[in-house]
Amino acid sequence: MPEKTAFDTEFSAGKSFGELLNFNLDSKDNVLAEYKNIEDKLPPDIFPFAADPGGNYICFDYRMNKENPQIVFWNHEERFIIEGDQIVNPDVKNEFDLHIIEPVSNDLEGFLNKLNTIKNDEDNDFEGFELL
Repeated sequence: MPEKTAFDTEFSAGKSFGELLNFNLDSKDNVLAEYKNIEDKLPPDIFPFAADPGGNYICFDYRMNKENPQIVFWNHEERFIIEGDQIVNPDVKNEFDLHIIEPVSNDLEGFLNKLNTIKNDEDNDFEGFELL
């Protein structure tokens, strides 16, 4: 796991790099098995290589460039709209249209350069406060 684990997408800040997917094909939780679990939820030519702690994936996006893929963040939560007092999924042709894909960087090197350190509560300056 890298020391720097936080990154921003084009739409949101503070995403977390959890872990690389397992490339050991003898393991039941390998990258191919993970892909098969979400394949119908991903557009063609997008492949996960890492996960965040919340069940989302960091993916290679080969749709625009087959040689040098972009890096995108795939959010497992489904899009929804509120109609009256009901939460409704929008009518879509493909299941993958229900999921949000956020651009992260133009390539893997750009993604690695975007990683930064998550500031936690231990880093806060509590001088002048009494801890209970």
